[in-house]
Amino acid sequence: MVYENELWHSFLLRSQIMYNLSNCRNIISKHGALRYDAFPRFELIDMYKLHSLQDIYDILATRNGYILTSNIVSLSSGVYGYFNAVEDACRKNFHITNSYPLVNISNIRYCHKCIVEDIHSKGIGYLRHRWLFESKCAVHSTSLYEVCFDNYLNAVKGLSDLIISGINPHGYCSLVVDVSNPFKNPVYILPCARNKILKWISDNKNMLIYFLFDLFKCKSHSSLSKVIEVKIMHDRYISAVFKMLSEVNFC
Repeated sequence: MVYENELWHSFLLRSQIMYNLSNCRNIISKHGALRYDAFPRFELIDMYKLHSLQDIYDILATRNGYILTSNIVSLSSGVYGYFNAVEDACRKNFHITNSYPLVNISNIRYCHKCIVEDIHSKGIGYLRHRWLFESKCAVHSTSLYEVCFDNYLNAVKGLSDLIISGINPHGYCSLVVDVSNPFKNPVYILPCARNKILKWISDNKNMLIYFLFDLFKCKSHSSLSKVIEVKIMHDRYISAVFKMLSEVNFC
């Protein structure tokens, strides 16, 4: 079945896990992002077409990360026609490739509480389409997490663990962050990344001082140095500075 506001990629991944199809390259790119042109596996197309017209329309409406207007897929033939076209391409051995690598979804957002609740009530978690455009969960009023994977294998492992067991990705991803304002709610940095960030801050302390001086001109260089030593090197502040620097392309 299709769950409320489920992301197209989540629907495909969830069904492939349930049917024990391990090859998820139709959903996830080699760089670990959700593919812009994610498409259904040939083996499951007949099963997908058993869903109701409304369910199929709802899930296709989240395809490519954007809501489709009703005039794009308004007729029954148009909705099911998408699966028919993919099925025909597979039968003819056409190579379905990703033509839009720059718009893959590399930053995957989710509410961990929602995922855990899904597992308890439905037996498996799923990703919402609206999370692509939000920073807080509308249900729990908590900040969403955002995860970036380094490669295909890590993404498959991380996302599978998340929706099956509710395990937050750890050890095989770049970073899990809280997407709210980092100075109000500092982001959560995984242990595997913390030491690298600490070393970078320590090695580039002088550059960081000059950068912060440009932002906070009322502070002296000496006071900024103390801020780095006393506060930024503490866990609460490392993540906020890291996110701030990444947003302004300082690194």
